[in-house]
Amino acid sequence: MKTLQASPEHFTVAVDQAQALGCTAIAWDLRLPCAVAVATATQAGLASLGWLQAARDPDAAAAHPEWLHAPQHWEWVGQGLPHPMLVGGWIGLNTKAAFAHALATVTQRVLANPWCRTLYLSEIQGPPMGCGCGNLCCRSWDNAPGEKIAATAYQKPEILFPLAFFQAVRAAVPSLEIIPILCPECERGIMVDGVDDPDGPAGTNLCQGIPCVRPCALDYWPRLLATFRAEVPTVGLLALTQALQKNHSVYGEPGWALRAHRHYGTDLLPCVEPGDAHKFTHCLIATSAPQNCWPVVPPEGYVAAIPPIMCGYCPPEP
Repeated sequence: MKTLQASPEHFTVAVDQAQALGCTAIAWDLRLPCAVAVATATQAGLASLGWLQAARDPDAAAAHPEWLHAPQHWEWVGQGLPHPMLVGGWIGLNTKAAFAHALATVTQRVLANPWCRTLYLSEIQGPPMGCGCGNLCCRSWDNAPGEKIAATAYQKPEILFPLAFFQAVRAAVPSLEIIPILCPECERGIMVDGVDDPDGPAGTNLCQGIPCVRPCALDYWPRLLATFRAEVPTVGLLALTQALQKNHSVYGEPGWALRAHRHYGTDLLPCVEPGDAHKFTHCLIATSAPQNCWPVVPPEGYVAAIPPIMCGYCPPEP
């Protein structure tokens, strides 16, 4: 079965695209009005599901810069901007105030759409550029000020805040089927379906030479994935080749999305872009799931939970 993820603003295009790709359903972005889109899909014989990106919330991020993440490294912004800069467009769900806001938003949007019985819940990890290397998949961190749900990934916390958020949504709307969509971590210093160190200097170089395999790639992410597998029948894998900048020759044929799916587990539901959809029998096809972010100057008085400092892996601070 294939499902198209789409914005209800462009419902006619979405219905046509879903039919062309052989989809049986459309997962509409619940942040936008969906009534007309749902009615149109129903007339076309397509089921309607829900989609939400919890942590990617540009409005909340702009209103509450104290919820923004401050990466430890400066490489993600380069040498032209001061360090630290904050990750714009995303809020840190490990910060209790941001967690509560996102939980209220998700709950309200689901309850406002009573037709929604199944929700694809994405972006429940940390913001992109987690350590600051420059990799959009680095998402084990939330360095915003304020009281936390869980300890930092450095400390191998017993509580995993993405799981805590998923559980809170499930408790708030117990009748809802929720399928979490998880973004894989950076692929630095590991083998991915036969490709060695794909995010290293000889590959995408998204990590810009920082060999930060722990705790991200070898500790936190595998435990997070295993914990979700034990928690829920279906777990999604965010495998957006273009949006996550994985369109690199190091992956060769058949490309990153399929290699990542085979590496992390074919039991996972791949969330892919239309260009990769033909490689999968069952998948969620994302057409409106932005992953970009931008640097934001910290507001006055901002104090990161862990001071952004240059660790031994970094080049000298400019």
